[in-house]
Amino acid sequence: MQGKKVRMEGSNEIWAAPLSDYRTAVVLLNRHKTDGATITAHWDDVGLPAGLAVEARDLWQVRNKTPRPPARAPPRHRSPAAD
Repeated sequence: MQGKKVRMEGSNEIWAAPLSDYRTAVVLLNRHKTDGATITAHWDDVGLPAGLAVEARDLWQVRNKTPRPPARAPPRHRSPAAD
């Protein structure tokens, strides 16, 4: 199955696709003319249940990251506070 765009905010895009073994591929795409952008993918945008612990792979930095879900779901118009 191909991925699909699940969210777009300005020049930011979030794409998701199901993989085998209950995995999901997620792409955070920055189409800004500058390098700096903050993109937040909400679990429900990519079909994951709230509070699920996930492991993420940063393909540009070639390292794994373990994002922490917020303690409660933030309102759709806000991003959770950065650590």
